[in-house]
Amino acid sequence: MTSFTPNLQDQNAVLSPKFLQELEKLNVHQREAVDQIQGPLMIIAGPGTGKTQTLSMRIANILVQTDANPENILALTFSDAGAHAMKERLFSLIGSTAYRVTFSTFHAFANQIIQDYPDYSSFMHESRPITSLEQMKILKSILANNEFEEVAPFNNPLINIKQIKAAILALKSEGVFSDKLIDLSEQDFSALEQDEKFQKSKAKAKYEKPEKQRAQMRDLAKILDLYNKKIYEFHLYDYEDMILDANRMLREHEVVTSELKERYQYILVDEFQDTNNAQMDLFLALASGEFACENVCVVGDVNQSIYRFQGASTENMIRFAQQFPQAKVVQLQDNYRSTQMILDASEQVISNNRFTHKDVLNFFEHQQLSANNQLQSKQHEREIPVQILEFSSSDLEPILVAQHIQTLIESGVLPEEIAILVQKNRELPVYAEALSRLQIPFEMSGGVDVLHNPIINQFMLLLRVVHSIQTCIENDILFDLLSFEWTHISFSDLLKVYRAYTKQRELRKEKQLFDLLDDDAFLTSSGIADSQQFIRIKCLYTELLHFSQTHSLPEFFEHAMHESGFFRWIMQRADRVYVMNLLNSFFREVKSLASTTLDYGLQDLIADINVMIEQEISLPAEDLNLRASCVHILTAYKAKGLEWEHVFLVNCLDSAWSNKRPSHQYKLPSGIVPHANLDKKEKNEDERRVFYVALTRAKKVVYCSYGVTTITGDQTKQRLPAEFLAEIAQEKKTLVDVSALESNQEAILEQKLAQRPSVNTTLSDEDWIASLTEDLSIAPTKLNTYLECRYKYFLQTLLRIPRAQEEYMLLGTAVHAGLQAWNRYFREHQKHPPVSFLLQSVEQQMKLQPIRSDMFEKLMKESKKYLEQYMQEYASTKRKPLFEERAIGRGNTLAFGDVYLDGKLDVLEWIDESARTVAVVDYKTGIPKSKNDASGLTQKKDKSYLRQLQFYRLLLELDPQYKKYHVAEFVLDFVKKDDGSFKKIIFSRDEVTTETVQQEIRQMSADVRAGHFEKTTDKKVCAKCPFFQHCWPNEEKPKESY
Repeated sequence: MTSFTPNLQDQNAVLSPKFLQELEKLNVHQREAVDQIQGPLMIIAGPGTGKTQTLSMRIANILVQTDANPENILALTFSDAGAHAMKERLFSLIGSTAYRVTFSTFHAFANQIIQDYPDYSSFMHESRPITSLEQMKILKSILANNEFEEVAPFNNPLINIKQIKAAILALKSEGVFSDKLIDLSEQDFSALEQDEKFQKSKAKAKYEKPEKQRAQMRDLAKILDLYNKKIYEFHLYDYEDMILDANRMLREHEVVTSELKERYQYILVDEFQDTNNAQMDLFLALASGEFACENVCVVGDVNQSIYRFQGASTENMIRFAQQFPQAKVVQLQDNYRSTQMILDASEQVISNNRFTHKDVLNFFEHQQLSANNQLQSKQHEREIPVQILEFSSSDLEPILVAQHIQTLIESGVLPEEIAILVQKNRELPVYAEALSRLQIPFEMSGGVDVLHNPIINQFMLLLRVVHSIQTCIENDILFDLLSFEWTHISFSDLLKVYRAYTKQRELRKEKQLFDLLDDDAFLTSSGIADSQQFIRIKCLYTELLHFSQTHSLPEFFEHAMHESGFFRWIMQRADRVYVMNLLNSFFREVKSLASTTLDYGLQDLIADINVMIEQEISLPAEDLNLRASCVHILTAYKAKGLEWEHVFLVNCLDSAWSNKRPSHQYKLPSGIVPHANLDKKEKNEDERRVFYVALTRAKKVVYCSYGVTTITGDQTKQRLPAEFLAEIAQEKKTLVDVSALESNQEAILEQKLAQRPSVNTTLSDEDWIASLTEDLSIAPTKLNTYLECRYKYFLQTLLRIPRAQEEYMLLGTAVHAGLQAWNRYFREHQKHPPVSFLLQSVEQQMKLQPIRSDMFEKLMKESKKYLEQYMQEYASTKRKPLFEERAIGRGNTLAFGDVYLDGKLDVLEWIDESARTVAVVDYKTGIPKSKNDASGLTQKKDKSYLRQLQFYRLLLELDPQYKKYHVAEFVLDFVKKDDGSFKKIIFSRDEVTTETVQQEIRQMSADVRAGHFEKTTDKKVCAKCPFFQHCWPNEEKPKESY
């Protein structure tokens, strides 16, 4: 184990008045956990007991009391929100030193391992995450072309495809492969055969069920193997595969394990009760075994386990107890969030569960721990019972809840202190619409399916119409499209044209409405004032069709977005950030689909969208994660770790929150969670924990609402409230009189029948920018873009306007793939491969790009020419690579002041291995420059190349992994010949100083956070900018001067 020199600067930063003040505020048990910095520690922390503060203070105390550096601390959390909350809290205690501690989710950390040690990963260099549609397509192919009698019956092989997909992902989450699945299934069946009760009641029906489950597991094992083989062939991987691959790397490669153990001397895991087996294996690989420090701390609460496989809430906590029997246990029971009334009601609900803390504490009997985990409130708010809002109908519930919230806001409650918690994603838009009707600002987390969003559907309708031009455009669809505001068609003229067309029966037999949009005689006869608007539309849509046939799908998407007026319309909307986020989510899926095969076009996209809609495959919009002043609408699952003064639990009905219908998922072997006795579970155990989590989000008041009747078709059904409400003692709840709310039926009906508003977050640019820049990340390209034009940075990096890759960028990607293949081969074999080997890598990379076959052929031809000439020139003088294409700082792991830095080095070459001197090499496929030009010393004054090298030096100096190397040279290596010869520009270390780039980064950080996004006044920059027409719509684009 390497010893580390104490970082006195960090210790002085930690020993701040703020840290010392907060240390004094800790209660006895929190202080006990904070002071226990060596050896294994388990903290049992109920809701609102200050676990984030305790963990943050413990990290700060480690930096004070030990010689560890911030880089030696790893904090793993279950969600990005959890990682952010802990980092933010630590920053408030110790300042920017907090940015150097690694806060990460398990998946992000696994991905970082794969990125840091690519040679040991099973992922191919070109691999990418699989989409939900691709998962279904692959499974459909497997089920259709193979026989699986138990899970895919011959007469309907796809009937169970969703359940099969769910089972595969569950197995991967638990680290279960096909052979283990069969073994565990056989163990379950053998145990059942030896069970006396089963033997005595071995009726035919009871025997057939376990035999059927056994056969199902055999089928699933075969499907799992075929599925893994297929996704590997297609260079795809599941989200869960990242952790499985990282675990394999840690098992099989000692260099990976030893280096990570040396780096991370203190490991903390939050939300430990929800970690799955694969995540637990990753944690134990670093926390135990040879050379492990065992300075580990896990924080969990059995009662808040809502994600664990089959509800095995005690599984990993028991596994930890068995692995670390000497671990100290600290129980946090003082609650600083909720009133005692809320805590008592919550305890009355959760006490009906059978999996309890006692199951875990039994392993630590020598510590004399209390099995009573009743939380004690330290709040001094007025005690208000749980408010039961019983409405006459579930149909009225959303608007009446919205009215109640409106009353709260009018009484002075801040909107951001109110939350609506639902059980299912599909309920989210219902409450969003209700709030929107009352003009109440809100943010909806999750639940937004891009494919069903009305605004995105407008653009999808344009795609469908353009595609249908060559076959037959349905007249009603064309009418709908032309009625949209952004088409700039007069609606009264559109009605006249449509009416004139419908009156001419003979004309309708011969032509579609689209055919007549440029027919002067027809347009004149319809009595419209301006025929040019229709002629323009027909010309535009015909041009779009031609463009779609001659360009890649992403290029067409970008072109259609701009030329149709859709983009300009979005940018003029008050909710442009929200809508652009939806459009970018859609574009990301389009690019992913277009990458699956060459010549993937508009017809393929429409077919795949239809499949997604039919198969109910959602396309979730990326969460904006804002902190605006608005009501929050989210599921109870997403509410984990959050808190509000007023919390509404809606649709609290039996079969909605409690006694839910059993899911039609496959029952997987119980041996997957061997430490949890699943037979002990109570029927509602899992759902009760979710309800408990929801209740304990409230600081002051909880409202549980439901309607006693629901209307389905022409039938009205009586409904019962959730069982959990009956578990709350009468004195802890009160039935609110809602008659006043329901009395004005006319007003309620008027609100429900009013024109549906645009469902959006009423989000301001200021709120959005503030949220985005909390964890601001800067890379060389982002810095260069910002310094070139701040508004371009805003559009391209923050707003992320959809853009297709340009040809020169695709060529760069192709050539880089070949060069990196050469570097890898030369590093591993100490000899040069044939050019054909390089071209194989180029071909693999290009087949993953969303391009047409003609572009593919062109790029292959160009790449071959570049690589052949380049290899011939440098084969005899090539230096051995230390590594190639290495990402540094990815995933917010490298802090610089109050920002994160990241970048990707093309290659680090050895100059002298004995002296540990290296050179940074950056490949350039553009026109070669002179050294003065690259340094910004010519008339152009473009310092972007030199700034990029300065940024790389700063990255290497900040990342402790690279402190053992001395970077002596920085090389710009131009792959394209200049006047018949190749050019390399070599900068010495002294020529690549970092003072200027550090100042530029600091200035950019301050300016971005202040919202400074002015347009450049240098029109030479605008000449090469794709957003010229957006910025200067009335000007002609100038010619590029360079």
